[in-house]
Amino acid sequence: MKIKNSSPRFREVCPLGKRCFPKKPCPYALERIISKDKTKAHCPWYLDSEQDNYCFWVYISKNKNTKKHTLQEIAKFTNTSINNIKLAETSGFIRFQKNSKEVDWER
Repeated sequence: MKIKNSSPRFREVCPLGKRCFPKKPCPYALERIISKDKTKAHCPWYLDSEQDNYCFWVYISKNKNTKKHTLQEIAKFTNTSINNIKLAETSGFIRFQKNSKEVDWER
C-alpha cells in the first residue's frame, strides 16, 4: 500500500484518523510513552523514533530508498520482539494468500 503525506489512505491506517503525517510527535504515541502501563493499547504504527514523530509512515516516507532492514532493526524500531515480527510477517503472508485467491488477476 502506497501512503502519501496527505491522502485518504493515511487516514485509513491512522488510528486517530489524521489526514497528514504528524508534523510534531504523535499524541497517541506520546500517550503510550508517558503511560506506565505498557500493555495498554497503542498505535500499531508506533515507532521508537522521536525524529520521525514516533510514526512508522513518516520513517518509511523519509527512508524509502535506503537499505533493507534486518528483523533486529525492525523489532527495535517497533519496540517489539523478533518473534512478534516473524508472527506478523507470517500472518501477513497467510492473509495475502487467502486474498489473492479471491482476486481476479486477469483484470
